[in-house]
Amino acid sequence: MYLQNKYTHCYYNIVDRAKARSTVGYFERHHIIPKSIGGSDNDSNLVELTPREHFICHWLLTKMLPKSPEQKKLYHAFSALAMVSSNQQRTITSKQYQILSKASKIALKGNTHNKGKVRTAEANEKQRQTMLAKYKEQSYIHAGKTYEEIYGTEASARKAKLRGPRGPRKNPPGPQQLVGCPHCGKTGGVSNMKRYHFDNCSAQ
Repeated sequence: MYLQNKYTHCYYNIVDRAKARSTVGYFERHHIIPKSIGGSDNDSNLVELTPREHFICHWLLTKMLPKSPEQKKLYHAFSALAMVSSNQQRTITSKQYQILSKASKIALKGNTHNKGKVRTAEANEKQRQTMLAKYKEQSYIHAGKTYEEIYGTEASARKAKLRGPRGPRKNPPGPQQLVGCPHCGKTGGVSNMKRYHFDNCSAQ
């Protein structure tokens, strides 16, 4: 079924290694031959992978078939990894998201089933409510967590390295000091007032 190339070889190395180990902690169930191209739910076609292995395996699958409708289905399955539900302990880095976005474009290329169709106001509202619910769910999952807890120690260290040493805060915590403009009499926060009033006030 699959092309005999380095991607297929790497794919089965990951699958065979996963089958030989005992699973501890969080794992995701993966269809060795995806259901979209005829795979079954039999135990022989299932393996438990880490989120990283799961991402890599679906990426490899897109390179294991020649250009065909079946390959597009594999791109669809790969791009679907960008959708994370509340029962999944998976985070998507910016690089992974970029890769998944490209996969989604390839999967949708040439599709004309929605061409010329006008979406109704009800359909737009339904989609808005669905996306709003997903956003609230993600916000709930990440609420109260640090960057390191959400994205891992390595990602946190990379961000700290790029940011450099953190100096003292410009603005102390708490409500911002209010000041008044002597020209127009308006009051507001120090930063905005310095920018738009005082010497820069249009009422001078």
